[in-house]
Amino acid sequence: MKNILILLILLPQVLFAKNKTHSIQPEPSFKLEGIQDSIYSAFLETVVSNNDTKLNALGKNLKALSKQRDLDIVSYWRTYHAYYTALYLVNTGREDEAEDLVDDHIDLMEDIKNPTAEDLALTSLIRSFSIQFKAMFRAPFISGRVGRDLDKALTMAPNNPRVLYVKANSNYYTPGQFGGGSQVESLLTDVLSQPDPKIQNPVLPSWGKRESYELLLQWYIRKKEKEKAELLLEEALADFPGHYRIQLIGKQIKDM
Repeated sequence: MKNILILLILLPQVLFAKNKTHSIQPEPSFKLEGIQDSIYSAFLETVVSNNDTKLNALGKNLKALSKQRDLDIVSYWRTYHAYYTALYLVNTGREDEAEDLVDDHIDLMEDIKNPTAEDLALTSLIRSFSIQFKAMFRAPFISGRVGRDLDKALTMAPNNPRVLYVKANSNYYTPGQFGGGSQVESLLTDVLSQPDPKIQNPVLPSWGKRESYELLLQWYIRKKEKEKAELLLEEALADFPGHYRIQLIGKQIKDM
């Protein structure tokens, strides 16, 4: 009987110690500062090397951090990471994994109670990406939701480069008979005409300009406007010298 009492006294301590030992912890050196560049750099490294170790490690750290700090900004960067991971998965023929990942993170972003323009832009980007996995009859409904969310984001932040880029991206992939392509050049030109922000918070998103260069260059390739493409390529390489994806697009322009 005495042994049983001792066990009952010690059991909560044993369970606590066990849970503490197996709790998910991010790496001690892991910080949110600079996470945007870390994710994108890991994505490029993954594409070039076809080794997703670094990209997966970032995902695990972000998930572990979310267990410690239930913050909207952590959900944001988990979703940004999921978007680039899904891009890699699709390019390696793992569409089912990509679809599950994308759907999970759309749900994650929808759990944000008071989404900002930044939240709506990222959610719209990954929701647009999800269309490729869905039955064709669902595409108009998903696109409609994307359009409504982007319109809401534009009322909150009319000149936000990420909102403008995602709206252009959505228009780029919309079929022509439904108005696709009508806003691509004007929206992306608006983004590229904006000065770089003077003060950048290393935790908050600042993407949009490089992506706008890439998409507008691809638009000019699609439209076979080589002169415009060559002029824009010079600007893009001046702003982002030696950038891998811009250089790849540059090779396509030379072959036009």
